[in-house]
Amino acid sequence: MESNIDAALTGDTKAISMLRSLKLYLERMGADQQESPPALHLHSGTLHLLRCALLEPGLLTSQPSVVAAAVLLCARSTLGCHPFFPGCLEHLTGMSASHPQLAAAVAALQPLTASANLVPPPRPVPVTPLEPAAGPMPTAACSHLFNTLGSGRSHLPSGSGYNTPNHAGTPTAAGTVAA
Repeated sequence: MESNIDAALTGDTKAISMLRSLKLYLERMGADQQESPPALHLHSGTLHLLRCALLEPGLLTSQPSVVAAAVLLCARSTLGCHPFFPGCLEHLTGMSASHPQLAAAVAALQPLTASANLVPPPRPVPVTPLEPAAGPMPTAACSHLFNTLGSGRSHLPSGSGYNTPNHAGTPTAAGTVAA
C-alpha cells in the first residue's frame, strides 16, 4: 500500500490533499476558532461532504484545492452562510465562484449534498422580553436623584469637584472643558 502511494505521488511527499486545503481555508476564514453552533456545524458538514467527494469518480481528476473550495462553497450555500464564496477564499484560491474548474467541481458535488445530510442548524427560538414586574416605586428619599437628571443641575454635592455641567447636563470634572 505504501509503495502504491509513493508511486502515485512520484516521491513528492509534499503533495497537497483535499483535506489539508479544506483545513487551510477554514483556518483562514476563522471558522476553526469559533465554537458557535453554526461554525461547528459548518466545520463538521464540510468534512462529511469532503468524505463523500472522495468517493466521487468525477472529482478524482480535479485539483485537490479546487475540490476543497467547491466543498466549502457547496456546504456554505446549503447551510445558508452568506456570502457563499467569501472574498478571502477568492484571494486564497485565485478563483471566483464562476471559475470554470470550480463550477465543474460544484456541479459534481451538488448531488452529494443530499447524501451528506447537510441541513441548516436549528435557529434559536426568539425570546420575548418580559414586562417589568410590579414592585415598589422609588421612595421620596432617593427621588431627588431622578428629578435632577437631564435638568442641567448636578445631582452631586457641591464642592465634590464634579459639579460643572457640560452642554448635555452631565457633570464633568471641575476645570475640564466639555467635549
